[in-house]
Amino acid sequence: MARTTRKAPKAQKRSTTPQKRTAAPLPAASVETLLSLSEAGKLIGVSKSTIWRAIKTGKLSAAGKTDDGEFRIEPSELHRAFAETKRATAAASMVKGDAATAARLEGLEQMLAFAKEQLEKTEKDRDAWRAQAEAAQRLLIDGRPKRSSWWIRSGND
Repeated sequence: MARTTRKAPKAQKRSTTPQKRTAAPLPAASVETLLSLSEAGKLIGVSKSTIWRAIKTGKLSAAGKTDDGEFRIEPSELHRAFAETKRATAAASMVKGDAATAARLEGLEQMLAFAKEQLEKTEKDRDAWRAQAEAAQRLLIDGRPKRSSWWIRSGND
């Protein structure tokens, strides 16, 4: 009789790498009040990847994940982690906007001054041409009395 040997089951290896921390799935009702990564990024003026990195580094705590694996963030947590960034971004954009507006205003004022100078020169030229045309017209009109023909003066009718 042939003897069959039975193989022993392989022992499962233990992983030496730490497992990733994942947030617990969220109940459907609370997902509506939480922000997605892109919504949170738009709200504070940073990219979606910045929010994701903040979660991974622990600067920001995600409230959990949706069924499709998307992180959700509480607005209060977002404010806690990025309040200073939001204020600095808003202040910088105001300063940048004011400087750009001031530069544009200065440029427009220079253009206006140049246009006024050109208008004054054009008006002077117009007046000079008008005076020259009037003088030429006076030369064309003879103010002397009209002379009659030579045969009328001689008395021969």
